[in-house]
Amino acid sequence: MAGESISLDDLIAQQEQQEQRGLPSIVEAVADRPDHVKITPYAVGAGPLRSHAFVVPKDAVESVTTTEESHTCCGKKSPVVATTFADPILNDVLRQLSRAFPRDVPRRSPRAAGRRVRTDPFYCDSVYQDCVGYCLSQYPYGSKEFYECESVCGEGYWECLGPNFP
Repeated sequence: MAGESISLDDLIAQQEQQEQRGLPSIVEAVADRPDHVKITPYAVGAGPLRSHAFVVPKDAVESVTTTEESHTCCGKKSPVVATTFADPILNDVLRQLSRAFPRDVPRRSPRAAGRRVRTDPFYCDSVYQDCVGYCLSQYPYGSKEFYECESVCGEGYWECLGPNFP
């Protein structure tokens, strides 16, 4: 309750309970390493932090819990899960990475009075770079598939900026 005084130990215990439920992330298979998974931190309100993704052995993951969130990028829909690691240090790393991006950034250009409002160009650039990074991780540079994926990223970039961007 707001305004209620609690001990520092109780506060820490409550925080640890919340952390045991896991931290939001996207978990994906690693193509050439079937015993590993790629963990991409997910910042609620901002999306996946692809530049902070890391690969761990499958047995390093203690549990994943489904959430109501999902993220669609480059024609692929990924569920957002609450991830908990067996090693508390990895839980701390994921928590720090998840806080690396502002949570109040809109995922898409907001709408106001029925018209699109321009989103911060920094955010659009970041999303575009993450998308192209995804394309590079999935397709050989210069291949037809890479250019198709990159084209989808470009379309999303201009949609993010809004129709009246100079």
